[in-house]
Amino acid sequence: MNLQKSEDAERKNMEELASDCYNKFEISYMQHMNDSAEYYLNLRASLDTLNADWQIQTIMFVKEYLSDYDRAKKMYMQALSSLIARHGEKHVSVAKIYNNLAVFIIKELHNS
Repeated sequence: MNLQKSEDAERKNMEELASDCYNKFEISYMQHMNDSAEYYLNLRASLDTLNADWQIQTIMFVKEYLSDYDRAKKMYMQALSSLIARHGEKHVSVAKIYNNLAVFIIKELHNS
């Protein structure tokens, strides 16, 4: 019972911190402070490395707003590795990363 309460409190704290990070990201983004915006997205993504949506959003920001394609590709590969290790190849989160990585590579090939 105490373990469950502790886990619930930890999950709630993480969700509050993640929400706070996202709010700070939005403020930084609206003020065109891209380095700060990226910092808060990265911080949120680091809170739950298995949250594919948070990982993808961070990677997309790095790619689209910072134009750091090499780093974005590395981030995709790190996210993919973590998700496969945790969930296996057939999980929906793995599929999301594969899909986004494929689109990224196709666009990169098209632009070169």
